[in-house]
Amino acid sequence: RMRRRLLGRHHESVAETLKSIGRMYRDEGQYGEALVHLNEAMVIEKSTLKPSDNTKLASTVSFIGQVYELQGDSDGALHCFHEALRLVRTCENVDCATESYLLNAIGSVHQARGDVRSANMAFAEAASAPDYNQSESTPDEICFILSTASPPAAGAA
Repeated sequence: RMRRRLLGRHHESVAETLKSIGRMYRDEGQYGEALVHLNEAMVIEKSTLKPSDNTKLASTVSFIGQVYELQGDSDGALHCFHEALRLVRTCENVDCATESYLLNAIGSVHQARGDVRSANMAFAEAASAPDYNQSESTPDEICFILSTASPPAAGAA
């Protein structure tokens, strides 16, 4: 609340704090509270971030997908993971491990639903990423990478 008073309701730092609170609730198994905070962070990010900051928004959307998956809402999880993947693919500065993580998340949800064909397609695409086998990152580490990735320098091709 103090941050909101100092920075205003729609500030990137407020979104980061809300995201941290949402992750804490997710880790505690309080999924409803997690979604409240993560969705509020997403709304702020959508209204304040530039397209070059899509990795931060993708991180938040991915966290929301994780919560939906933990709740057993495979449709919600798939929607979020696909949206996060779409956002990541608009960024030039994200490594293949991030894309692979999201594709694996999509594959896992399809597998849990019994959709073996879709799961295999997602897993195969994840495995084809150049540095797939070099990543030892956890899902939270990947989301951290997404949220801290810096945009490419101006004029970089």
